Amino acid sequence: MDFARAFAKTDYLTVGTQRTIDLAIAALTQAGLSGKDQCLIDVAGGKGVAGCDLASALGCAVVVCDRYPPVLADSEARVRRLGLADRVAVVAADGQRLPLRDGSVAAATCIGAASIIGIPRIFEELARVVRRGGLVVVSDVVWRERPIGPVGSEWGEPPAEIQHALPEYLSVMAAAGLQAEATHQHPYSDWEDYIAPIMEVAREARASGEGEFADELEEGFAVELRWAAAYWDYVTIVARRAS
Repeated sequence: MDFARAFAKTDYLTVGTQRTIDLAIAALTQAGLSGKDQCLIDVAGGKGVAGCDLASALGCAVVVCDRYPPVLADSEARVRRLGLADRVAVVAADGQRLPLRDGSVAAATCIGAASIIGIPRIFEELARVVRRGGLVVVSDVVWRERPIGPVGSEWGEPPAEIQHALPEYLSVMAAAGLQAEATHQHPYSDWEDYIAPIMEVAREARASGEGEFADELEEGFAVELRWAAAYWDYVTIVARRAS
């Protein structure tokens, strides 16, 4: 799939991004982790929305890292457009090996990407770079329940990286030194809002005679919605680095 084209009409590359950003801002503000003396990292930062929103709302420095060149370019353009170059740095980096010293940031966010980067490695890296007592905010897909027996071909195969129900997920975080303090389940409407601009791309592709690409988008994301309605939850977790 041409992901850059599929997500061309949206700044949000995962479910409920703005809700997670708002939850992160609230948690970090309450914890006193704001102001120019604080620095945080946004891992797998996509188009830079979270990093820029966090820097603007909290007045802190933010390192936005991602490994995908097109979104790094989008992030850099957003930073310049918003005049945040003095507070937001965009870095090409793998979430399994973050380019920061141990305990060098007050907080970290990883919105919608922990399972993709790889669990538990991402949690171990977040725990390494966040100072003791700092906050980590992640959002991700977890199993609400698993199918009993095989499902029909119309369901396709669920992504292999989705492995955990929420209690298991929280246990893996805790084993890495990240103790959950709050969990927030996203409404199903966040899935629908996430997919709506992708379906607009599909409609435009079909109207221009690119039926194969339109089919790929419509069928692929219809399967995702089917799994979300029946078996998946999307959650945001606020955790504290063990002190």
